[in-house]
Amino acid sequence: IDSDHHKAEVLKKSIKDGSIKGNQLKTLLVIARDIDSDHHKSSVLLTALRNRPLSSENIKVLVGTAKGIDSDHHRSEVLKAALNVNELPSSSFHAFLNAMEGMDSDYHRAAVLSRAVNKEMDASLVSHVLKCVEKMGSDSHQASILKKLVERHRLSSGNVDDLANTLDRINSDSHKSDVFKQIAKNDYGESDLIKLIGAIEEIDSDYHKAESLLRFAPAVRSKGKAVEDVYRTVSSSISSDSHYRRVINAVQ
Repeated sequence: IDSDHHKAEVLKKSIKDGSIKGNQLKTLLVIARDIDSDHHKSSVLLTALRNRPLSSENIKVLVGTAKGIDSDHHRSEVLKAALNVNELPSSSFHAFLNAMEGMDSDYHRAAVLSRAVNKEMDASLVSHVLKCVEKMGSDSHQASILKKLVERHRLSSGNVDDLANTLDRINSDSHKSDVFKQIAKNDYGESDLIKLIGAIEEIDSDYHKAESLLRFAPAVRSKGKAVEDVYRTVSSSISSDSHYRRVINAVQ
């Protein structure tokens, strides 16, 4: 069949056929890759997501097919629908995140990731999300996803390292500070706290640096000398006397 429209209609009708088994459905999802039209290709994948229970293997095949959709809009619509699958196994979730590669629009990337972070994630998935955030160019969208991520997930020590690296990619001191304020609401071990407070030194603005440090002051007071030493070291990079005094007084 040469027509994308007719090919898509045949595939959608076959997908809705209750007698189609898992392996046959997988074949149909692979055939959909031959559809040139992003609109028609996405309509086939959305039909599968909305009408059939999908195995982990078929989810991976489906998102692999979605990766071939050039339109950020149509690809994001499929990926967002894929997140409605109640149980998204780890291997399928990694395939899902890989399917975002090549998307140019930060808006559409953020729309997908903001839903993805609501799912259960192990440390490897959190790390993968952070790598996806690093590839975004918008400080606003990066900060938005990072705030949701740290709000909903407990980070491993490895995740904290990745988070510090991702934060370094945000140019806006205001957006970077907003993320640190959210981070400070969680509890961390001494070594992770040292890494996170140390990362605040990369903020250029005295005001935003001070505001970020102040949010960590309660944790600093309850931890050991090593944490306080890092806090004081970062504080010493503040040029403004008034902001410096505020920060230091908070841990006296």
